[in-house]
Amino acid sequence: MDPQLIDRIYECSFVPDAWPSLLDELAHIADARGGHLLAADTKVLNWTSSASIREGVRKFATGDFVTRGQRCVRLCAANHAGFLTENDIYSDGELETDPFYHELLWPAGLGWAAGTAIPMPTGDTLFFTLERDKVRGPVEAAIVQRLDVLRPHLARSAFVSARLQFERARIAAETLALIGLPALVFDHRGRVLAANHLIEALTEHIRWGARIGWR
Repeated sequence: MDPQLIDRIYECSFVPDAWPSLLDELAHIADARGGHLLAADTKVLNWTSSASIREGVRKFATGDFVTRGQRCVRLCAANHAGFLTENDIYSDGELETDPFYHELLWPAGLGWAAGTAIPMPTGDTLFFTLERDKVRGPVEAAIVQRLDVLRPHLARSAFVSARLQFERARIAAETLALIGLPALVFDHRGRVLAANHLIEALTEHIRWGARIGWR
């Protein structure tokens, strides 16, 4: 295990702009064209990728492939604490019926991958995926084993990033209290991440609960 690579994984917790270069390193391990990181539930919420596949990831993120394609669904359903390949989550012939492959990946010359799903405390799921050229063939078991060694570090780095999101929300709410403004801080679903003491004094007029928003 490369200790410098591990350090760079944790650096991404605090320097999000470092993810593309780290994804390039992971792609090199997998002999892949590039890698991407998605935060998603029923749609892609945030994403970053290697420059080499950025346009394809953008099409995926802005389209409906999360729901029409099967890869993300099957990675989640597998509930596997490691990387998986197509051979792990698809049966013979099923790739031909998956629009993510025949509409997006195959026309771009891609078609094999190693990916993993990591559930986050925010309720989202992170997907780390390394996309390999179709002519190169499936990702080998030996490479998956190398990636599995790195997965716990990727998961912890992502978890730290999620915790920092809550901490930034708390600081924002407290800062608004300093200038006399009651405040709730919401996530992308409209759920409350943080509240300051001024709005807590208004509970006769405003009600909210953990992870259920306000009214």
